[in-house]
Amino acid sequence: AYDPITVDVGDSITFDYGFGHNVYKFNNKAAYDACDFDDAELKQGNGPYTLTVEKEGVSYYGCEVGRHCASGGMKIIIDANGEKEENDANDDNDDDDAIASDNKDESSKCEGSQRYQLEFNLNWTQATTPRGFPSNAHFSDFVVATHNRDYIMWRTGELASQGIVELAEDGTTGTLSNELEDAGSDVKMTKIGDETETGVETRKISIVADNSRSLLSAASMLAPSPDWFIGIRDVELCDRKTGKWKTNPLEDANLFAYDSGSDSGPSFTSANDPTDPVVEIFRLDSDTPDEEESDFFGREALPFGTVSVSQKA
Repeated sequence: AYDPITVDVGDSITFDYGFGHNVYKFNNKAAYDACDFDDAELKQGNGPYTLTVEKEGVSYYGCEVGRHCASGGMKIIIDANGEKEENDANDDNDDDDAIASDNKDESSKCEGSQRYQLEFNLNWTQATTPRGFPSNAHFSDFVVATHNRDYIMWRTGELASQGIVELAEDGTTGTLSNELEDAGSDVKMTKIGDETETGVETRKISIVADNSRSLLSAASMLAPSPDWFIGIRDVELCDRKTGKWKTNPLEDANLFAYDSGSDSGPSFTSANDPTDPVVEIFRLDSDTPDEEESDFFGREALPFGTVSVSQKA
């Protein structure tokens, strides 16, 4: 890891990097120590990224790409005004519960509803996946939803729902749409974006969030593939500190590939090979899965494009 730094409130810090990296903010030191990005907040995809320190306290940042955090040491602690570093996520304050409670209370500060536009700039070429690149590479229909914290579309380290499995394996959206409908008031809106004809296209999808359902998630199949997909999850659209809707919640955030854990085929055009028992969702990379037959083996995974989210009148 980089050496911790001490700054003053109002200082600006630039993370100087380019393509193939990103910056996430961890919820607590335990997640930072473990390079656990499950509940981390994406700050920016391709760099550089400039952070303006707005309040006192210790915060934790890292790069989520591949094993850059765990093996490459690409993470840092920033201490604003020199407050004492947090020692344990399981201290008397119970950081995880406090964060969840604060998020729920403060999300109501954003008034009314707000429309956003997602712009997927997709770029899946032979350069992205030189090993096993399929001649008919494309993306399935996109499922996009705004929701609260009680609904989870997908999350690494957890088993995929049947809807995500069917989307990732076959590109079908019916079951996932039904799951979203069954979630009732936990979901504000669901939109389906059309599949692409090629791997290099742009898709724009608009959706509405409100003060009680201000999280944004999306998914689309990498087609053809055994059970691989791209997506974003639990992107917060409301700035709880200011009570204002974020203008640009995501800017050119990288879209990496994930495995839904339901099929063990190693290449894009593999025959069906059901995983028994199924495993949790994981991100595909040079050593995950650790199989030489994998189309991702031995080469750092590149993004399949980027996504930006911005307010729309």
